[in-house]
Amino acid sequence: MLGVSVLLGLYYILPWLRWGDHQAVLFDLPARKFYIFGLTFWPQDFIYLAWLLVIAALTLFFFTALAGRLWCGYACPQTVWTELFLWIERKVEGDRSKQMKLDKSAPSANKFRIKATKHTLWLLLSAWTGFTFVGYFTPIVELWGSLFALTLGPWETFWIIFYGFATYGNAGWMREQVCIYMCPYARFQSAMFDRDTLIISYDEKRGEPRGSRKRAIDHRAAGMGDCKEGHPYLLLQGPRAYLRGLYAGLPVPGLLHGQQTAPPVIPHFRACGHDTVLHCNCCFPCHLSLGERGKDP
Repeated sequence: MLGVSVLLGLYYILPWLRWGDHQAVLFDLPARKFYIFGLTFWPQDFIYLAWLLVIAALTLFFFTALAGRLWCGYACPQTVWTELFLWIERKVEGDRSKQMKLDKSAPSANKFRIKATKHTLWLLLSAWTGFTFVGYFTPIVELWGSLFALTLGPWETFWIIFYGFATYGNAGWMREQVCIYMCPYARFQSAMFDRDTLIISYDEKRGEPRGSRKRAIDHRAAGMGDCKEGHPYLLLQGPRAYLRGLYAGLPVPGLLHGQQTAPPVIPHFRACGHDTVLHCNCCFPCHLSLGERGKDP
């Protein structure tokens, strides 16, 4: 949640900062002036924006090839706002088991109260998100006064409602479906992966065939894969398997010239007991359903 807090803090706080006689970050479209702290850009300066976008794209591709879905898992707005909405949901409805129990329960005043509280908080957050977005294009102090005076312009009203509704729908309801079915970047980022990319994915060659087995049986000699259950276990793959040990915190036999590596376990992953076979508890970036998060095997 640290990364989420930092990114959301920047988004919500930046429009309220002042720099001299103007807003610190303001894209004043009617005046064709773009203020970024002490810098003022005009339309003819868009060559700098083009270079900035090129550098950002190359940086994204580099870190994707090196460490996998960093952008999708930690910095994408869809991920960031979904995490915030899920945090609100957990605070209001409880953990996954409590949420499932509530959903299956009969209609009651208590159930209505809990659901209404959650969606009210979601809607308030979405409206504030839309308001903040418009505040990057209209001085936010003036926008705040117009909001209370009920003198918002038609375009300002439209974009607040539109962006707020998009936030509520994407982060509250669609969640990972946006990544799986709508995001264009998700379609081609796998082309940047190779054997040395640190990714979290299911290794079919190692995991299959699945099936239960006795502890005393050598499952590999019996022609069975490392994955013993019919659940979506993952095999952590990374640069020459050293990062498997680094990120999984598990012994890695036969690697690093016969040495075994068992660094500390990071909290995102829980081992299932077979080398580097993992069940992913955090995994938004690997496109598992968020409904699987936290489910015990």
